[in-house]
Amino acid sequence: MTYQKDTTDIKSTQMELMELIMGESITIFQSVKIGKRDSINSYGKRADKDFQPTDRQVIDLRTPVKYSIYKLKNNSLLFKENLTYFPDSEENTVYYEEKPELDWELSEDTLTVSGFSCQKALLRYQNRLWTAWFTQEIPIEEGPYKFRGLPGLIIKMNDSSKTWGFELLGINSISRLVNLPDETALKKKRLTKAEFYKQKRYQVENETVIKETNGHLHFFDSLARQNMIEKDKMKSKLDNNWIERYP
Repeated sequence: MTYQKDTTDIKSTQMELMELIMGESITIFQSVKIGKRDSINSYGKRADKDFQPTDRQVIDLRTPVKYSIYKLKNNSLLFKENLTYFPDSEENTVYYEEKPELDWELSEDTLTVSGFSCQKALLRYQNRLWTAWFTQEIPIEEGPYKFRGLPGLIIKMNDSSKTWGFELLGINSISRLVNLPDETALKKKRLTKAEFYKQKRYQVENETVIKETNGHLHFFDSLARQNMIEKDKMKSKLDNNWIERYP
């Protein structure tokens, strides 16, 4: 996955290796680093309930892409994201449920992508126009992010601004323990989608204040504190190209 955080600066483009895990009853889309971290925690806690990953494992598996999307068979999904700055913290992990309306427009255009014969499809979703290339050689109605419902696996996808893109790199058969949200967590931390975006924007704009309130940051100089708060506001302004252009 490639994405440009700031629409005014192409140098803000970042890359993240993602995975689409397809099981019998659920499909998960997330960063490979999140999957590895969850596996380490799952296997470790099966052997020792007090297991904690090493500092090196935590550092190596940090990622700015902190969400997981659980796609269910009824076309609904559960979106989970950790809005804190600590990868293993459940303190501010929140969820929302959604049943996206994906009104695909099929085209007769074809293209070979990564060795697969693909057909073009267009989609308007959350104020972006997307172009997808899917292949019926793999008759699985799945794709990256929340996208699904075409008569074949989506191999490549870009938005019209070319600031967001996905491309299949490989297909593997794996066996892995997967952590699914439990009902207790869902009841406590389920938000509406509008509430989620409001809280996420607040987190981005107020990182210093939140860390200070939680006791993770201390200042002995009021000027230094104010400078950090101003940096948060500026960083938020440069983080202006979320995949969903949501108010």
